[in-house]
Amino acid sequence: MLANQQQSPRYVFSEKVREVTTSGHYSARGLTPAVVESLDLEVMRRIHRERFGNAADFTFFIAGAFAEADVVPMVEQWLASLPSSGPPSAAPARRTRPRRAHPPAPACPSAAPGESSSR
Repeated sequence: MLANQQQSPRYVFSEKVREVTTSGHYSARGLTPAVVESLDLEVMRRIHRERFGNAADFTFFIAGAFAEADVVPMVEQWLASLPSSGPPSAAPARRTRPRRAHPPAPACPSAAPGESSSR
């Protein structure tokens, strides 16, 4: 499927939109056969352990229509069991570059200097 996706106009358009909206940041690139071939499973496991091995600084937001009493048991089961030891992880921030600002549009004068705009 990855090999054929680049033949789809929809995929090509989607990739171009992603490239523009993320300023081409490496973390937002799509998968291609070449990218999949270059992946290193041990490196991926190491990065996952570094990022998710210590939930000491994780913040969770739970939103929706529910009763607190219904959610607390699930939070206690699933979130409280996450590994959390020592200081918060020092994972680097992974922000995309801010988009380049477009220059402001030139002002459109309503009247030439010295002329009144009212008639």
